[in-house]
Amino acid sequence: MSDLLVTSGYNFEGYSIVEYFGVFSGECALGTGFLSSLGAGFADFFGSNSSMYSGKLRDAKEFALKQLYDSVRRAGGNAIIGLDIDYTTFSADIMGVIANGTAVKIIKQECEANISEKIIPISRTNLVRPFRCASLPIAANTSDVMISLDVLVVEECQINGLIADISITTVFEEEYTSRDIHFINFKEAASKHHIQSSPAKCDLPSFAFECVKSARIMVKKYINQDNIIEISANMQEINETITEEKSNQISFDEILYIAESLESAKEIQNYFNDHPEIELDPILQNDINDIAFLERSYGNMKDSVIKKMRNALGKD
Repeated sequence: MSDLLVTSGYNFEGYSIVEYFGVFSGECALGTGFLSSLGAGFADFFGSNSSMYSGKLRDAKEFALKQLYDSVRRAGGNAIIGLDIDYTTFSADIMGVIANGTAVKIIKQECEANISEKIIPISRTNLVRPFRCASLPIAANTSDVMISLDVLVVEECQINGLIADISITTVFEEEYTSRDIHFINFKEAASKHHIQSSPAKCDLPSFAFECVKSARIMVKKYINQDNIIEISANMQEINETITEEKSNQISFDEILYIAESLESAKEIQNYFNDHPEIELDPILQNDINDIAFLERSYGNMKDSVIKKMRNALGKD
């Protein structure tokens, strides 16, 4: 019976319940016999414990529990929650014990104390419609580094999967490249118009995790609904050249997409301050600075910045 974990509560410390199999029970109806009843009568008269009845109750409980455990194992469970044992009598010489509980399957949780998480900003990417790669949420433990892809959806689409090359740069200007990373299972993220993939393993060593500074991502192929769309090598080279050129060669769309992928006026201000190669119009830059300052008192003002940018870029 030691292979089953059993509790009268509804969870196990350090474990997660991954499957429920329903309520199971084990029953035992046991005759006490004439001598047991006689002995119990004497025990009641003298105010002592009846060892005959106690032994019968113990045997009945163990039998009922064994039936319950066997049923749970056959169902595929490895634990029982909500265990309850009831006793009843059917006549003077027959007692019943019923053991019931919910059969579940549990798995041991990984120790989260050794897991670190952060978000890597994407400094360079090829411009792919109808979406833009916004950031790389990253998590590391002692052995592996896992990355997800956060995508800003610019036009109506349904991204089901994406293949890309990822180059991660550290503060020591070391570069670690992972090729043909498959990002799948995209779901809505917390940010508006964003979706995020499930984690995928990358080639960044765990010791370099804390030194990560930025990342470059080159999208090679993606699935929009049921259509597989490949990005040609020529298109990759052209778009990469555009992002590496001076600011006056960066398209208005690219500048606007960058701003829309961020979360607040302050983040937009910080991004363009950290990327002086993107030279904004001085009047627009002042407007962004003013709105970022006001944001401290009035709450998130990202929409105000986007409106100013759209006006300045001739989008409205």
